[in-house]
Amino acid sequence: MASEDPLKLVLSLLVAVAIFLIALAFGAQNDHMVTVSYLIAQSEIRLSSLMALMFFAGLLSCLFICLLWFAVFKWRHRKSRFSEPSRGA
Repeated sequence: MASEDPLKLVLSLLVAVAIFLIALAFGAQNDHMVTVSYLIAQSEIRLSSLMALMFFAGLLSCLFICLLWFAVFKWRHRKSRFSEPSRGA
């Protein structure tokens, strides 16, 4: 992974951000009201707001899962590194 071209990474990130901003601009013009039913409540919000809310909820949950996976991986790696017997004699 260290041999990847940083320019390619930056360009692909810029393309992804541009696509997201275009989708955001089109979604902001959607003023349809939708009814959202919760377990004990119900509310009426704009469809664009609901889509943005669900996008960020998914983003945060994926970020949390990735950070949790990374922490477990580091913990197991550190644990296995300290449990190996020394081979020096």
